[in-house]
Amino acid sequence: MPLIRHCRFTAIDFESAGAARGMTDSPVQVGLCSWSVEAGHAAPFVSYLFTDQPVQWSARKIHGIGPAQLADAPRLLALWPELNRRLAGAAVVAH
Repeated sequence: MPLIRHCRFTAIDFESAGAARGMTDSPVQVGLCSWSVEAGHAAPFVSYLFTDQPVQWSARKIHGIGPAQLADAPRLLALWPELNRRLAGAAVVAH
């Protein structure tokens, strides 16, 4: 087990379309950023995500993401190679 001072931590966070009755929630934005003692904060990455679900007004009120930002957004699976590269070798932090 490496010491914390030798680790790179990468945080991942999602914003969602908000849950609607009878539907599952869907991500509309993903963000990652890394931190280590040696490099500090580094390698931020943010992307909107395609969803086939409407963004609920309650979610839009929180994060401000609506149809205009999502019009040409990629699907999450299309971003997986990039996300996987950024997460590789890191201690992943999420909430």
